[in-house]
Amino acid sequence: MPVSCPFPKTGGVNIFMEELPCSPEQTEIARLQKRLERERKARAEAESIAEQGLRSLYKKQQEVELLQAVAVASNESRGFPQALQAALHSICTYTGWPLGHVYLPDPLCPRELLPSSLWHMDVPERYHAFREVTAATHLTAGIGLPGQVLANGHPLWISDMGQAPNFPRTVAAQQHGLHAGFAFAVQVEGQCVAILEFFTGEVLEADEALLRVMGHIATQLSRVVEREQAAERIQHLAYHDTLTTLPNRRLFQDRLNVSLAQTQHYERELGVLFLDLDRFKVINDSLGHQSGDELLQQVATRLLRCVRQGDTVARSGGDEFVVLLPEVMGTQDIYQVAERILAVMQPPFVLGGQEVYVTFSVGGSTYPVAGTDAETLLKNADLALYKAKQQGRNRYELFTPQMASQAQETLLLETSLRKALIHEEFLVYYQPQIDVASGSIIGMEALVRWQHPHLGLIPPVQFISMAEETGLIVPLGAWVLRTACAQVQAWHRQGQRPLRLSVNLSLRQFQQPDIVTQVQEILQETGLDPALLDLEITESIAVENLQGTQCTLHALKGLGVHLSLDDFGTGYSSLSSLSTLPMDTVKIDKSFIQTMLTDPRNAAIAQSIIHMARSLNLQVIAEGVEVPQQRQFLADHHCDSMQGYLFSKPLTASDFARLLEQETAEQLQRAA
Repeated sequence: MPVSCPFPKTGGVNIFMEELPCSPEQTEIARLQKRLERERKARAEAESIAEQGLRSLYKKQQEVELLQAVAVASNESRGFPQALQAALHSICTYTGWPLGHVYLPDPLCPRELLPSSLWHMDVPERYHAFREVTAATHLTAGIGLPGQVLANGHPLWISDMGQAPNFPRTVAAQQHGLHAGFAFAVQVEGQCVAILEFFTGEVLEADEALLRVMGHIATQLSRVVEREQAAERIQHLAYHDTLTTLPNRRLFQDRLNVSLAQTQHYERELGVLFLDLDRFKVINDSLGHQSGDELLQQVATRLLRCVRQGDTVARSGGDEFVVLLPEVMGTQDIYQVAERILAVMQPPFVLGGQEVYVTFSVGGSTYPVAGTDAETLLKNADLALYKAKQQGRNRYELFTPQMASQAQETLLLETSLRKALIHEEFLVYYQPQIDVASGSIIGMEALVRWQHPHLGLIPPVQFISMAEETGLIVPLGAWVLRTACAQVQAWHRQGQRPLRLSVNLSLRQFQQPDIVTQVQEILQETGLDPALLDLEITESIAVENLQGTQCTLHALKGLGVHLSLDDFGTGYSSLSSLSTLPMDTVKIDKSFIQTMLTDPRNAAIAQSIIHMARSLNLQVIAEGVEVPQQRQFLADHHCDSMQGYLFSKPLTASDFARLLEQETAEQLQRAA
């Protein structure tokens, strides 16, 4: 079939009349032209695809650079606000949008937004009025661009704010030529911490790719907040008590030093209170450490109600608390806080459904009277606390210069006390115990005295508690027991009639695991008949650990000794607990005897103790008998024996021996 020629003939003939066959040369030219056209189109398409790829690659590169810029700014920022400001600048630079701003949730009402001071404006003077309108516009969840983001948590794009509903700043935006806008939230653990909004002068459809990038930026910014929160938690743990969340000793010390500097500069006064829970160990031992921890938490809550906003309540450790009063008008302010603390402790605490009553001992010191530096103020407040405990607990004491001198004397006394046993400075005195019916001496109580080489004779009230605290009471008590047993046995060998010896066992002594062995060895060493030894424990010792007390007392009873309950009526024992103890005698505390003639209640208590003891087949001895009327009262109510200054004060061994000789001579004379 012949090929028609694509080229018209020009010889004057009508070229559209017919198609003439082309020459081979013409056909080849036509084929080449078509090929060239196809190649041109292919090159154009390839160039277009390459250009699109380059644009996409460039955009991707810009996105990566934006994310890198925000990441670097977030890592290098000094805090979240600086990271937000850097993000505003980077995003506006990347998008070419002229305006960016940050809204923050109201800390008091997270459903409301507060405009921040963080802005990015390429022409600040142009958008100044829009900034003022933003600062004056109150937004809540669902209202406005950031309000809608706060409500749903997702990024939001508005193509034209002039056409958008529920946008309070529409008029201001139109006046400043702003149309499109978008916003996204920064969230941490599901809570919004910031909303970033951006505006431009064009009407633009939503750019989903851009919003995805903003999601990555939100994640980067949230990590800044998480990092800050982690640092805050670490800081909090370093400066706060984990149990009560109160400031710890370290933070208290820092605040005290700062307050001291300010107080010295402005010539003001300052107060420090040292607080200690009374008998907290009893709570821990009886109810368990979990209840003890719960009690400390409740105590911390009550203490915070006693102070002003600028004051500091801290847990110093264990059951100790400290209070800083940085601005006081005098000691009266400190007294008022201390009184509030004692008062707020009066209602019972509920621990595991059980009511528990707790008291505080409080010691206070003031700047500049009690010291001008933190260490001295704390030390002197502690001295005042010690004084409060000595005075009976559940009270407060304020430091005085006399306390410092007393503390120095106490320290010197403690040092001397440690040497006294080595230097054999202790003496045993003996106070006779009298049979009420016959008036004869039936025994004696051994009482320790300290013959100090410089201070003279020191009574027990001045050193026994110190010996208890230092643990010296254990070797001292053993020495008294050994010395007294040896002395009584010596009198027996000299021909004196058998007399019962009463010796006190202190709490620490009684709690020694080998106390039974010690007593047994002393009896064997001295040769004293166990039936002539009467070991006394106080009522408070008896109820300290009732089960353990029963075991120890039964073991001692197995040695053949007598057992007495001293200071009866001042502790917390009951008839049920008393009946379980293998006691032989109860001793009525002298506080009842010395006041029973003037206080009918104490007379009734003394009478009840005598009748109760007799009903339990226990002997009764009354301490502190000083006048004949007291003796007559005891005789009328059938008390068995007594001791006190009416008969004799405590005597040295030689004086007591003479008293025994005198009584024997009088008895012989009466018999003759």
